Amino acid sequence: MEIRVFGARGSLPLGSRPSAFGGNTPCVACTAASGAVLILDAGTGIFPLGRQLAEAGPRRDIYLLFSHVHWDHIQGFPFFGPAYDAGGCLHIMGGPTAGGTWEQALCGQMQHPYFPVPLSALHASLDFQKWPNAARWQMGPFLVSRAQTNHPGGGFAYRIQCEGTSLVYATDTEHFPSGIDTNLAALATGADLLFYDCTYFPEEYPAHIGHGHSTWRHGVELAHAAGVRQLVLFHHEPSHEDEALEEMERQAAREFPRVWAAREQSVHIA
Repeated sequence: MEIRVFGARGSLPLGSRPSAFGGNTPCVACTAASGAVLILDAGTGIFPLGRQLAEAGPRRDIYLLFSHVHWDHIQGFPFFGPAYDAGGCLHIMGGPTAGGTWEQALCGQMQHPYFPVPLSALHASLDFQKWPNAARWQMGPFLVSRAQTNHPGGGFAYRIQCEGTSLVYATDTEHFPSGIDTNLAALATGADLLFYDCTYFPEEYPAHIGHGHSTWRHGVELAHAAGVRQLVLFHHEPSHEDEALEEMERQAAREFPRVWAAREQSVHIA
């Protein structure tokens, strides 16, 4: 399984401000040897992903899995090129949304006065899949399991397993004052990669308690507890310049050597 980050920023994209870490909001693509693609979240990073998929040729099935409904995780969906491909099918799933469905959530941001093109104008087949009761389920060649995150409005972390590689995507979650989130630790046990919400430095966190985001230190604690091979610092605070993210990497590496702050690039599993 190939893994590529197309967006690692939280809250809002950077726009034209240059950054070695990229400027798009969350989107991570997992590609199987068969060419099947599972996409985690549809922040603005899904736009360049869509262009790359279009250049690679027609695809019939794409799997899209959402962590939660907040705008920085869905705002790129109306600009996802394959959604306008009449020959394609998007299999869409995410945890239960407060007071609605995923179809209603995606439709809501594409209606007047927010957007000029309605969801009904998309040419691809949109397969809104039912949230499974099972602890694990298949999305094409990808075996998926989940755990709830600690975030306002709720959300889910996912473990993706395919072709001997395991990735855990745990963005937009806040550690508990009592210690490690045991549900996330169980989900991440032995994983090759753990993407974890490290929005804040530890000294910044007290001013943001209850916002639903965490720190590099708690990411390191979770990585040690779960025995993961590699930790990826994710959901970068938009005000953090490259120098700050590089410093975050250095601080985290003193306690967990196999760590890096997410950049918009392919991921190499060390």
